[in-house]
Order: sequence, then C-alpha cells, then structure tokens
Amino acid sequence: MVNEFFKSNFNSTNSFITVETLCKGLFLSRRTIYRRIAKGDIKTTKISGCHFIKIYDLKKFIQEV
Repeated sequence: MVNEFFKSNFNSTNSFITVETLCKGLFLSRRTIYRRIAKGDIKTTKISGCHFIKIYDLKKFIQEV
C-alpha cells in the first residue's frame, strides 16, 4: 500500500505533497506529522497557513528514519 502511495505521489509533476496526503500514505496521524514538523525532522513550506512538503525533503526524511 505504501508503494502505491509513493508511485502515485512521487512523480515529476508533483513537487509538493500536503500533510493530509502524507498522513493517508504513511498511515500516521496528523498530530504525528505536525510534531515531526515542529521538531524540524520534516521541512515544509507554509502557504496561506497550510504546510506543503517538498518531495525531495520527504524522501530525505524517510531515508533517515
């Protein structure tokens, strides 16, 4: 299931992913993701109050974990 998530969201046309999409793909709660963001483990770009995660930064985070 996680592989399907990566295939559908990590193509060259999608340079950002939302927190909600990440939660669904990795089966983690929003709170867990936001904690990791606050801790600095996941880098985000905040636009109009919404966090967006660069695919590159997400791949980097996953490799480190």
